[in-house]
Amino acid sequence: HPRGGLMKMATGRLLFSWNSFNNSLTFTLRRWASKKAGGSSRNGRKTAGKRLGLKCGNGELVAPGNVLVRQRGTVYCPGSNVGMGRDHTLFSLVDGHVKFTQVQRQALVPQRGRKWHKRPVRKFINVTELPKHHYFVLKDIVPPNL
Repeated sequence: HPRGGLMKMATGRLLFSWNSFNNSLTFTLRRWASKKAGGSSRNGRKTAGKRLGLKCGNGELVAPGNVLVRQRGTVYCPGSNVGMGRDHTLFSLVDGHVKFTQVQRQALVPQRGRKWHKRPVRKFINVTELPKHHYFVLKDIVPPNL
């Protein structure tokens, strides 16, 4: 090189170096990143809550169709006057008061290595129906005044 020193020309991944002091050509293999290093993130997959859980308390007055509990699986089982939806949501079928009960399950007959129930106590949600009061008795149909 006319000015001396090192002359470097980068062609792809191969780097040529010319040393003018001892007139030698050296080849150096160098690798450059093809993409910018962005790092890795372990966050960013949080989903919105599904609002599961009890919606009515014990003794609370409910109407037909009111949701009592939203759940995954049958943590609470439907009792009297309670229906269950496809996603195991329990809802009231009549007007009444909510009542929680528990039933101890009988001992499991051992089969396939299981010695006990996953849930030895079953929890039920019941709705006790309100008494039907007949406050209004229809005696006669009165024609409207014209």
